[in-house]
Amino acid sequence: MKTLKKIVSIVAFLAFGFTCLAQKPEEVNPNGFNKFYFSNGKLSSEGNLVNGKPDGLWKAYFESGVLKSEGNRVNGKLDGIWTFYNEDGKISAAYSYSDGIKNGSQKEFFANGMLQADEPVLNGIKQGLAKYYSETGLFIKVNYDKGVENGIGRAFAEDGRIISLLIYKNGYLVKDEKINRTDKFNFKQGVWKEFYPDQKRKQKPIIKMIN
Repeated sequence: MKTLKKIVSIVAFLAFGFTCLAQKPEEVNPNGFNKFYFSNGKLSSEGNLVNGKPDGLWKAYFESGVLKSEGNRVNGKLDGIWTFYNEDGKISAAYSYSDGIKNGSQKEFFANGMLQADEPVLNGIKQGLAKYYSETGLFIKVNYDKGVENGIGRAFAEDGRIISLLIYKNGYLVKDEKINRTDKFNFKQGVWKEFYPDQKRKQKPIIKMIN
């Protein structure tokens, strides 16, 4: 299954050299706070430099003046949570970095600000249980191992009911067992299975006949 992806530009915080073009080299303070501007004179980005490298909090802006991205750098490398916004000011992504590499929870959002995806990443590679959401409340949990889907995944209805058991192997969906479904009248249809709060399946007790 191809996971949900949103292409979010990282130029705002990686293209430091590009933003410098809007400011004369002699005006750049290699050890201090700097502001860089679009060719029309509006603020493009701002932050601190140490020995000519971005260090500390940096912010980038749309030409409208709305904040586009903000996050921390250490020795020029991305560090901590970097947050991105759309031109309406709503959050579009929140990526976690360590020493310039994605590490931790990587979140992306719909245009209305609702969470769309939450992926665990270890040293730049997806590892662990990821969650993907629809704007209606449906969502899917998928387990990643070394960057590919592996093991058991689950799809949920708006009310939290498990409606599909998904089996992945080396990045491929090999089984999709549809369960706990209802029709348009909300009557149960097909196979129904019950689960404990930890999502382990409840097993029916075995009844032994005594002669």
